[in-house]
Amino acid sequence: MKSSFKVIIVGGGPVGLTAAHALQHAGIDFVVLERRSSIYDDVGASLVLRPSSLRVMHQLGLLDKLRSIGTAIHTGGSFTAEGFKFRRGDEVFPAIQANLGTLPPASTQASASPTSPPSSDAPDAPAPARVTCADGSIYEGDLVLGADGVHSIVRRIMRAQLLASDPAPAPASADIDPENPFTTYYRTMWFSFPAPRLASRAPPPTPTPTKLDHPTTERRSYSEQERAQYWRLFRDLAVTDKYKVGDLYPTRYSDGMANLEEGVLRRWHHGRIVLAGDACHKATPNLGLGFNNGLQDVVALVNRLHPLLSSPSLAPEHADAKPDAQALDVALAGYQTARMLLAPDDHYISSVVTRLWAWHNTIYWFLDRYLLPILPGMDAWVANASAQAECKGEVLDYIPADEPFVGKVPWVHAMPSLVAKDSA
Repeated sequence: MKSSFKVIIVGGGPVGLTAAHALQHAGIDFVVLERRSSIYDDVGASLVLRPSSLRVMHQLGLLDKLRSIGTAIHTGGSFTAEGFKFRRGDEVFPAIQANLGTLPPASTQASASPTSPPSSDAPDAPAPARVTCADGSIYEGDLVLGADGVHSIVRRIMRAQLLASDPAPAPASADIDPENPFTTYYRTMWFSFPAPRLASRAPPPTPTPTKLDHPTTERRSYSEQERAQYWRLFRDLAVTDKYKVGDLYPTRYSDGMANLEEGVLRRWHHGRIVLAGDACHKATPNLGLGFNNGLQDVVALVNRLHPLLSSPSLAPEHADAKPDAQALDVALAGYQTARMLLAPDDHYISSVVTRLWAWHNTIYWFLDRYLLPILPGMDAWVANASAQAECKGEVLDYIPADEPFVGKVPWVHAMPSLVAKDSA
């Protein structure tokens, strides 16, 4: 039986759709708002799912489907612009599989772009939350989940409400993030292309960012003409030991170009608004941590909403009862606290890897090109460090399931027991 509590999910991208699945299983009512006419839009490069994410997908019944449309990553390598392979990653991924019981797959299927209705409104608690879309349609609920990406409209509305509720001048409000909270140091271009001599698509190479002349917090979009000019600058750049950008770009299925924003918000919720995914933290894409962190946001959030909405006071005979504003705020604060233990570390690691691969300065160039490739045991260290971070990922507390992945490193959060459900 569904609770009368209703979540309005703004953004029908991967994070918003994952939230819909999690809420459905939790028995929490929801609606997903997406301004695009389709949620299946080939606008990105690929999604790489971490083992902790695959555990959650197993709970949601999506693991087999994801495996059927994805390709497990077995190896990797780094090339100079001329095509010389100065680092191999042949030992990293087998070590990850030994530690956590699975390889990370990369999905090359099209994915939705998290976007939001052009205009929305979500009043403070205790009044119901209300979202007004550009077409005039109005949706009411009890919580607005902003999964509408790095340029989140929901985030801007939440900030405006925080400013209105804070009597101190804006500069003195340390808890209120700036209007443009993320800083861009790099831009990149990506494209999807048919795998040479193979019938299926191949995971695109990890984008190599280029450094901007000056950091900026302003939004930037790139036209088709600008993308064409950009790729020509890199047409002789080696993608593998056999192919260059100029060999593969003309065969592309799709392409894109964007600034790479970075940052973590100080405040992820206010009143009846809560943020998830790129709306509240944005990492560079070189480690593929964006969606994985957004998925963990969803898990941490719904894990704290579910017990709040399934307490004895909310039994079927009290189906219309809802948690008060204070109880909801405690749950949302618990969600942010849990995620702030891990998300900033992922952001930092992504930023370091990006600067290594982009040769941000002489020190990063020397480390990436000459020192790290020859350090003994480097692949094992990377795999172990990855496993120690991965093993802390949460699973959905309310979906009993068998453990799909067993390796040398134990998971901190065990799967809810199937035996416990059967005995109940």
